[in-house]
Amino acid sequence: MQTIKTVRGQSIFDLAIQEYGNIEAAFMIIEDNNLYTIDVADSLPEGMEVKIRETDDTIRQNVLKKLDGEKVISE
Repeated sequence: MQTIKTVRGQSIFDLAIQEYGNIEAAFMIIEDNNLYTIDVADSLPEGMEVKIRETDDTIRQNVLKKLDGEKVISE
């Protein structure tokens, strides 16, 4: 697993799209980081370290290529 840091305003949903390319990955983030008490729509603390699984999912790779390293923050 790799570790990333959140930026201001990011939610678990934002991280799921940014790192995995799909919103369903929010459940993996919750499980891997023991975030069961956090509302998935709420912003996470800025600079929070979050563990991210490494995967070779083709859909993920295509979405991430389109994002080109941009941070995802919902408004």
